[in-house]
This record gives sequence, structure tokens and C-alpha cells, in this order.
Amino acid sequence: MRGLDQDRIVDAALELLDQDGLAGVTTRRLADRLGVKSPSLYWHIRDRERLLDLLSDRIVADAKWPDPSSGWRETAEALMGEHLRCLLAHRDAARVVAGRPPIGPNRLRGAEMLLHALLSAGLAEVEAIDAGLVLTTYVVGFALEQQAAEPSPSIEALDPNRYPTLARLSKALPTAGWARFEEGLRVILDGVEKRLLAHGVSPA
Repeated sequence: MRGLDQDRIVDAALELLDQDGLAGVTTRRLADRLGVKSPSLYWHIRDRERLLDLLSDRIVADAKWPDPSSGWRETAEALMGEHLRCLLAHRDAARVVAGRPPIGPNRLRGAEMLLHALLSAGLAEVEAIDAGLVLTTYVVGFALEQQAAEPSPSIEALDPNRYPTLARLSKALPTAGWARFEEGLRVILDGVEKRLLAHGVSPA
């Protein structure tokens, strides 16, 4: 068996996440899974927060990166799609990533590519940062909603006298999943294009 190291610990933490969710990723349970005492973990990972930082990077380790020659919009669409795919591939992954800045090589690479694409499109630096935050927040929020979703009464059953707008629009609501995600992403990127046009930049 390979010796205890940081990679092995994070791999075991990911297995626990998939099996029991975020609440199950504790140092005690992790030590039990690895067949060691809890203090042994702290030689490699100082605390649970550091473990979750590393786990958040491991979650996106198999992301398929877009072609560097792609246009800014194609790059953004591909990056956000991959981000969502990786989050939905693991139980509670969105909860691990939410509010946790990128510090590992995988998430940093994604952030670098996204910001480079937005700057290359013609956005100012602050605008690129804002757009990047909106995009990544949208992806994580969508994943959180998908992973937390529970069966609920159909919106079509709402009383149209009390909720006339919801009742009227219920038939036009997009189904959950990729179609809905892609439509929301399109709305955000259309807004970026309008900002570029306001700057006199053709959003190629």
C-alpha cells in the first residue's frame, strides 16, 4: 500500500464526500478510512479547512480545458460547462467549493483562462473580475440548487388567483438541467457582449 501523503488523503476525502456528503468528511472518519490515527493526518494537512481547500481543487482535477485559440465567449462557455459538470459529478461538491477561493493548480488554471478570455475580449480589469465572479457564482449556485433539489408540488398546481404570474408562466418554465443552465449562461454572456459594444469593441 502506498504511504500516507497529501494526495492519498485528498483522494480518501473525495471518496467520503461521494459516500456520505460534506458532513461525513471529518478528520476522524478520514483517519479511520485510511487506517491511521487522526494526529497522523496533521503532518500532511493542518486542519479541516485546509483539507476542504485541497478537496475543492481535486473536484475539478479532471476538467477538460478549452482550446487556447478559442474565442472569448466559446472559452467562457466551455469553462463554465466543465465547472458545472465537475461539481455535479460529486455529492455536495458545490457546498465544498462555495465561498472558497481558488488556491490549487486546477482551479487557478480555470480562473486564469477565464479572466484572460474576458480581458482579451476587451473588458477593463475590474469589469473582467466582476464578470468572472458573476459567472462562477452562477455555476456554483446552479449546482447547489441541483444538488439540494427535493421533489416538490408542481408549480402548475398553484392557485392562479393568488399567484397569477407564476401560474401563467409555469408552462414556459425551462426544465431543470443543462438546457436551463445554458440559457442562464447565455443571458450573462449576452450582458458581457453589450458591455463590450458600449466600449466600441466588436465581441468577436
